Parts: sequence; C-alpha cells; structure tokens
Amino acid sequence: MKVLFPASILFLVMSAHAADAVKSGLIAEYYEFDTGVGDFPNIPAEKKPSIRRVERQISVDSCDSNFNNTNLDKNFYTKWTGAVKIDKPGKYKFFLESDDGSRMYLDGKLVVNSPGTHAMDKKEGAVELVAGLHEIKIEYFQGDGGMGCKFTWVQPGKNEEVVGENNLVHQAEVE
Repeated sequence: MKVLFPASILFLVMSAHAADAVKSGLIAEYYEFDTGVGDFPNIPAEKKPSIRRVERQISVDSCDSNFNNTNLDKNFYTKWTGAVKIDKPGKYKFFLESDDGSRMYLDGKLVVNSPGTHAMDKKEGAVELVAGLHEIKIEYFQGDGGMGCKFTWVQPGKNEEVVGENNLVHQAEVE
C-alpha cells in the first residue's frame, strides 16, 4: 500500500476540519535484510515491512542495539512518510543527523542527503515554505555497528528543535 499522498489533498482535508482523516505522527516502515546494506536499498514491490507503526517524532540517539525499540541492530532500512505542518510561511532549515545514511524529501524534492555508511553525521537543507501541509518522506538505513537518526528543524525566528508530533501528520486510514 502506498502511503505517500499529495500535500494539496492533505491541505483540503485539514481545511475541511476533518480531524478524523489525519492523525499525529508519521508512518514508519522497517525492512530487514539478510546481507549488508551499503547504501539506500531498492525495496522490491513484494517485500513487506517487518514493522509498521506510527511514530510521533524521529529522535534516536546514537546506540549499538535495539534501534528505536524495534530490536533491530543491523542491515535494515526505515522509511517515514506523511506530511509536515507549516504554521507560518518563511525559510525553514531541516537537519538529519544519522549513522548510517539518511535523506529527506519535501513535496517530492530532495532537501537533505547523507548517503553511504558513516558515523553519526549531521546534514542540512533549507527551503522556503508556505503555510500548510507538505508531503514528507525520510529514509534511513543501517548497515552494521553504531546507529542513530534525528530529524530537527529551525523554524523562522526559533532555535533548532526536534520536529514534534504537533507538526507531523499522516492519513488515518493507512494505520
């Protein structure tokens, strides 16, 4: 089942005050692999996630086992999908800090990219946004060794912080 949806549809749903159509958090899908993951894997259409759940934020400190309470520690790929709610227009900075690779797409465009296997490293991207909902996809993969993934931002006039559940939503019927 494809989770991605156009931001314009989400905006119409939210504008119509259909609070039951969207819920807080992003859909997280975890895929396990038998062999090493050296970069972002191609997921075969028939492969189903080992774990599928809603997560309120992406804030996993560097660790050596049990990534985000999943009991996963090597050779996996995670995809978070949904929308980010922008309260006021302006320039937003987005950050991904990860060990190994991570990347973030906003409205289908790559904003942050940190490919390959590496220790915890922070990358950023900036984009001018209008108020409303914007489709988001964040990908992360873990090969072997240490792991972690954090998604933070700087909103106009504010300090860097974890993007929280008040600003992350998904379609309720995909749970």
